[in-house]
Amino acid sequence: MSDKVAAIDFGSSKIRCLVGKRKENSFEIVAKSIIDSAGFNNGSIINFFEASGSLNKVTSNIESFINEKIDKFLFSIENKSVFVCNFSLIQTFTKNQKKKLQDLVQKSFNEMQKFNSEKNLLHFFYCILDKKISKIQNNISHPDSSYIQVTGILANNNSIDEFIDLKKDNFKEVKFIVPSVALLSFFLKKNSDENTIIIDIGKNKTTLTILQNSSLIAHSSIPIGSNHLTSDLSKVLKIDYDLAEKIKINHVIELEKKKNEPNQFIDSKFFQDGVIRKISKELVNEILFSRILEIIKLIYRLAQHLKPNLLNSKIYLTGGGSGLKGLEIIFKKYFGENVFKLSTILQNEPIFLGGLSSEYLISYGLLKNHFERPSNEVIASIQNNDGILSKFFKFFSR
Repeated sequence: MSDKVAAIDFGSSKIRCLVGKRKENSFEIVAKSIIDSAGFNNGSIINFFEASGSLNKVTSNIESFINEKIDKFLFSIENKSVFVCNFSLIQTFTKNQKKKLQDLVQKSFNEMQKFNSEKNLLHFFYCILDKKISKIQNNISHPDSSYIQVTGILANNNSIDEFIDLKKDNFKEVKFIVPSVALLSFFLKKNSDENTIIIDIGKNKTTLTILQNSSLIAHSSIPIGSNHLTSDLSKVLKIDYDLAEKIKINHVIELEKKKNEPNQFIDSKFFQDGVIRKISKELVNEILFSRILEIIKLIYRLAQHLKPNLLNSKIYLTGGGSGLKGLEIIFKKYFGENVFKLSTILQNEPIFLGGLSSEYLISYGLLKNHFERPSNEVIASIQNNDGILSKFFKFFSR
């Protein structure tokens, strides 16, 4: 049996894979592979044979490189079937009453499984919040009680079964992990009551993940991604998709037009078909900015429902769409100065300074979550009827 673990991030345009093995209290990367994605869209399998071919290709690449068969895999999965279920508990106990606490959490876990019998519980979190209950319920103070936030991430059985059917015979163990949980591994050592918000701008959707006390407390998405910006340019400017994508990637999105600046046009180097078009940069900016503003408004609306204080939160941008030029400045305009690229936290990860591209962020997070999560934070491993390993995480506010 191999001592190595492969972490695969299934994207709509690319499939990324890293292979790691344990090294003392951490791990090291021994192989990597990235290929064009086929058969996947928006986290779902749309063509089984193409998807199977993609998986076979990326695993063959890494197995050929290390000259060894791998039997342990971590799959990143997030599609329309993945959703969050959460609720709050008010219970009288102290943090030292571990048995009572574990019994309470186990009961919560059982209830969540009972009322979601048609779903797979991929992740289960709880977080003890030291808040005055008077702020939560009917202005009644319960000074000896604790407020517990319980969160489960679930997926429909069918969507999980599709990925299980893809796996090869030598896949002895496959764990399914939601990307935001993989990213959570970068924040495990943080210890703060403030909210940390991750905004993942993908190809077809934007996902909002809220962390508190190093625990995931909310997770939701909106059906707009960077692909919609490209489509907008293509339709309005009446140009093909590939040309629109090039213009989007190279354009610096601005909040407003500079005063007294003459109108400028897209450089002719973009028009490789020999047909020169006079496309206004100002028009391009208006098209891109209007769609980004729509995403920001939807994030605000979603946040109002999930109830984080956006202006007092640290916000990290990630995903392919976060690389758009000028995007960080626009988000700072609406969300304040605490907006950062998630790639900035990678300065604490030597491997990225050593040359590993940030596009492997999710795959690396999967491995980091697997190898570096403190063993005392795992309460139990629960094997459900479908053979998918769910983890019981223990995150205490200290």
